[in-house]
Amino acid sequence: MRIGYDAKRAFCNNTGLGNYSRFIIENILNFKDENIDIVAYTPKTKEGYFETFPKEKILLPQKKLLSSIWRLHFIKKDIKAKALDIFHGLSSEIPIFVNWKNTKTVVTVHDLIFLKYPQYYKYFDALIYKLKYKYACHKADKIIAISQQTKNDIIEHFGIPENKIEVIYQSIQDIYRKEISESERNIITNKYKLQKPFILSVGTLEPRKNQLNIVKAFHQLNDKNLELILVGRGKKYKDEIIAYIENNKIENIKVLSEVKTEDLPAIYQSCLTFIYISSYEGFGIPIVEALASQKSIIAAKGSCLEEAAGEGAIYIEPDNINQITEAVKAMSNNEDLRRKLARKGQEHLKNFDSDLLISKVMKVYKSLL
Repeated sequence: MRIGYDAKRAFCNNTGLGNYSRFIIENILNFKDENIDIVAYTPKTKEGYFETFPKEKILLPQKKLLSSIWRLHFIKKDIKAKALDIFHGLSSEIPIFVNWKNTKTVVTVHDLIFLKYPQYYKYFDALIYKLKYKYACHKADKIIAISQQTKNDIIEHFGIPENKIEVIYQSIQDIYRKEISESERNIITNKYKLQKPFILSVGTLEPRKNQLNIVKAFHQLNDKNLELILVGRGKKYKDEIIAYIENNKIENIKVLSEVKTEDLPAIYQSCLTFIYISSYEGFGIPIVEALASQKSIIAAKGSCLEEAAGEGAIYIEPDNINQITEAVKAMSNNEDLRRKLARKGQEHLKNFDSDLLISKVMKVYKSLL
């Protein structure tokens, strides 16, 4: 089986799409099937990204073209020349105006946030996303949705038949599954000056993730023996959060925007509980990272976070400050509750086993052949 991947994110992105792309490519490359051959298409590679991948299997453009044009159209000659059995678009798009006669296509769709919350996007950006995603969903032979929520959105917005879409969750990096010793955790928490018991939230600071509501709830709680740690980068919304903290002279909330990825597992494992109350997500991978860290979770109702956390969380309305306050209070004061949820979370974590997920992806490929 010869498989080609749209691998731009794998070689150029260090966040969600990049992690997903590397996870799929690396695990398929190491799949116990001697008849698999892989080609990774990317307009460029960045130093420090996916350097374990064999260089001879990377295909770069031979001419200087805009990367978007090359990825969307001009790789068609090589797809035909290499006689690919499968082409998998890992980030919601596939090349256009290609004769796919001898190659089956798969596209992974992560979310349709630009359709659910268009106010957070520039008009033309949202329009381009809609055109590319809709084309890919209609043209591909099979769609992988990373959650049932995303599958429902694809059916609703693009009119795709349900049986064309397979829900296959995404997994997490192995670093989150390894237990960190107490001495190592202490080194990291001291590095970031995390002294008190703390509630943790990880994710880009942006309005739909509702971190300001967490800050307001924490302010209302007024527990001086507890800290709130927000890990994530942001722009205007980050400034709004910091302004609220400063204007109200809140001393036990920290915003950390420069945390190294390798430090995150120790921070997850050191927190009292994890909170993630986004109004909408395609999946919510930080929740699974928290599950792997054996932590209880406070999550929002209403999108796919129930899929990510299962019975390992208590759920609240993300816009209800009083509910958030009471949830934080209950979780911080009740060790038995935290342990109960963490145990249930460990059971739910089995749904994100890497071997299980990759076997499902390979089953999709084989079903097309």
